[in-house]
Amino acid sequence: MQDHSERISADAASRLGYLLQRALVRIAREVQRLSSNLGLCSKQEVAGAFKIVLCPVLADSCIKACLRAAVMFAVPGDSALKQSKSSRAGIQLSIGRFHRWMTDSRLGRFIHEYAAVYLCAGIENLLEEILLQCLPADSTSQLTAAALEHSISTSGDTWGLLQPFAHLNAGRIATGALTMPRWASQSSLGTGTHQSGSSSNSSNNNLEPCLLTTCVGSVNELKELTLRAQQKFQHCAISNAALTALFYFMRTYKSFAMSAPMVVPALVEWLRVSSAHAEYRNAIMVDKDDIMQAARLLLPGVDCPIRIVAPR
Repeated sequence: MQDHSERISADAASRLGYLLQRALVRIAREVQRLSSNLGLCSKQEVAGAFKIVLCPVLADSCIKACLRAAVMFAVPGDSALKQSKSSRAGIQLSIGRFHRWMTDSRLGRFIHEYAAVYLCAGIENLLEEILLQCLPADSTSQLTAAALEHSISTSGDTWGLLQPFAHLNAGRIATGALTMPRWASQSSLGTGTHQSGSSSNSSNNNLEPCLLTTCVGSVNELKELTLRAQQKFQHCAISNAALTALFYFMRTYKSFAMSAPMVVPALVEWLRVSSAHAEYRNAIMVDKDDIMQAARLLLPGVDCPIRIVAPR
């Protein structure tokens, strides 16, 4: 990223720093909820929050950056104690300041050192991803604040993330049009035999209208759509209770979608967020509470209690 620093204007850097605060608050809020049961904020909670809030491509990139920074941070040596934490982890942002902010914000009763490393590295990587996405194709052009805003407004991966809304308006651009996450529209995540690029793209294009639907008419229709998505993109299986809960939200918001269509999330976002919650607790199936947690994040005015860890 240092190679492109001269192409970024001061007003663009200031504006991006302001917008990135919103992404940080969204991620920190999820970290706090995941840490509330045991009071421990570890790297697992931070990685889980990245998967819940960010689109798959950005989440995967940020988690890889977290792992890379953690490995470098753990390397022993005589000079390790003479360096700052950020220097040891190979990142530019201050890990110490992140750790202090996480403590002051009470993201957990105990903030593990590696949780601060993960959050710091992930936010720095998110900053780089947004900048690389927004930089003009012309190597001689400079990124201005106006160009930054325009690029963000046309990206379904970042526009909703950087908005001031309390809910996460994911999968949309500034015009209100629905978009597919990049993991679903650009590559096939199936583990079977490799397909040709043309057939894979054709299959994805045929599935996109199903995944971008915001309302359904019956539980059977919803079950069919989720099964098709699961076979293609390896989502967690969905229990019957979860399907009923999801149908409630997608049916209840049908009339609401007519008056405020930019608010209702697409099916693919429901599956993404609920699967991320299921993966965090190492479950093989999405349950009703995972759908409720997704509704809290994706819909305005919806709330649900924090999931309680208890023996069954």
